Amino acid sequence: MLTAVVGAGEAPTVDLDAINVEEDRPLPAGARLRRLRLGEGGRPVIIHCLRLTGHRAALIDQPERTRPAAAALRAALPVDEGALIVNGGYFDGAFQPDGLWRIDGQERVALSPKPALSGIVVIDGAGALRLVPRATDIAAAAQAMQAGPFLIDPGGAVGVRRADAPARRTVLARDDADGLLVIVTGALALADLAVVLHRHGDALAGDAGVPRRIERALNLDGGPSTALYLRRAGEVVALCEPIGAVRTALTLVPR
Repeated sequence: MLTAVVGAGEAPTVDLDAINVEEDRPLPAGARLRRLRLGEGGRPVIIHCLRLTGHRAALIDQPERTRPAAAALRAALPVDEGALIVNGGYFDGAFQPDGLWRIDGQERVALSPKPALSGIVVIDGAGALRLVPRATDIAAAAQAMQAGPFLIDPGGAVGVRRADAPARRTVLARDDADGLLVIVTGALALADLAVVLHRHGDALAGDAGVPRRIERALNLDGGPSTALYLRRAGEVVALCEPIGAVRTALTLVPR
């Protein structure tokens, strides 16, 4: 049995092998929403996972720190049924994006050499989204956002093993059938989340008995910024509300 990484003197509270699907709901355009419970008893961690196919992506700039993050995200959520908005990458003390930030074809922040910012969310002119390593040539990309680290390295190997403090998490991932996963979780260490993604691809992305694995997974700005909103049946559903500032965001709309 694998248990969560914890600080010195703390008892493990989450069994990383115990994962159960509590809700599995279809959405427009072949998308699906799953709510999963990680761990039994104690303090289980709730995971929301949206699996999308063929959605159109766009980065959203949110330069005004004074506006409550929840209100700003709700206002930026597209009106299309099944559309979603999720928080984006990191920001610095001046509320500027930390790492590469390119929007509408204009590079506003340069690529960062920070080791943790090992990946880039790349969006082309048609709204197709890729998760690529930092060294990738993305000169032709219309939009780009640096983030990291890769929890699952491209190819499927665990990318993080060093223990850190548990926190809420936001993740973009691709499975081996090219489905895009948008994942938010309760408090987990990055190393624990990497294990969950590596071991439980079926629970997160499997369908009708077809085995799936996570092929790559990129960490975004979690912690207080973790946020995910979905438009369903004409209403805005808050799957995770931010409790801190959100500088950048990503929308995904069914084609």
